[in-house]
Amino acid sequence: MKTKRLSQTYVIISLLCFIFLWTIVTDAWHYSTYFFPHNPSLGAYIYAIISRAIWVIPAIILLVLFSNSLSIAPKKLLTNLSHSKLFYIIICLSAVYCATSMFIVHGGFWFNAKESIIWLLVKMLTVGIVEETVYRGWGYNALASLTSSKKAIAISTGLFVILHWPAYFIGLILTGSFSWSGILSQSGVAIIWGIIGCNLLKKDQSIWSPILAHSFYDFIITMFVG
Repeated sequence: MKTKRLSQTYVIISLLCFIFLWTIVTDAWHYSTYFFPHNPSLGAYIYAIISRAIWVIPAIILLVLFSNSLSIAPKKLLTNLSHSKLFYIIICLSAVYCATSMFIVHGGFWFNAKESIIWLLVKMLTVGIVEETVYRGWGYNALASLTSSKKAIAISTGLFVILHWPAYFIGLILTGSFSWSGILSQSGVAIIWGIIGCNLLKKDQSIWSPILAHSFYDFIITMFVG
C-alpha cells in the first residue's frame, strides 16, 4: 500500500472531526429512548455500543491508510500483549482511588444495584476500546511521529478533554441548564486519563494497556461509587 502523506494539521483536524461526529451520534440527544422505547435502560447500553462502533470506524480507516507513517505500527499496537510495571501501578492506584471515593461518598462498602454488571462491563470495555483507539492509537500515535512526545500528549489530551464537552451543551439546549461542576470534574478526569493513556501507549507499545486501564477505571467507579 502506498504511504499517505501525514501532517500535524491533518491529525488535529481529524481529531476535531471526531468531536463533531460524536456530537451528532452521542446519546446525550436521547436517541436510545426513540429506538428502544419499551426498555430504555437496556436501550441505553445497546445504543452506547452501536454509536461508539460507528464513531471508531474512521479511526480504523486512518490507521490503515497511514500505517507506515505512525510512531507505532497498527500490527504492533494490536498484537503486543505485554504490560509494564506502569500499567499495574495505574490499575492499583485506580482501585485505591475507587475504594477511597466509595468510603468518602457512601461511608462504607457500596454497590450500584441499578447497574447490570454484564452490560456495564461490555459498555465500559467498548468505551475504552474506541476512545483509546481514536485518541491514543490514532491521535497520539500519529502526532508522536510528527512532533515531540510531550507536544503529542498535550495536543491529543486537550482534544480528548473537549470530546467530553458536547453532552453538557446538548443538555443546555434540551433542558436549559448547564452543569459547570460536571464539565469541570469530567474535564479533570479526562486530562488525567489522557496523559495516562498516552504514557501507557508509549511505554508498552500496545493499545491494550490504555484500553484495559481505562475500562477498568470506568467500570469500578460506576459500580462502586456511582
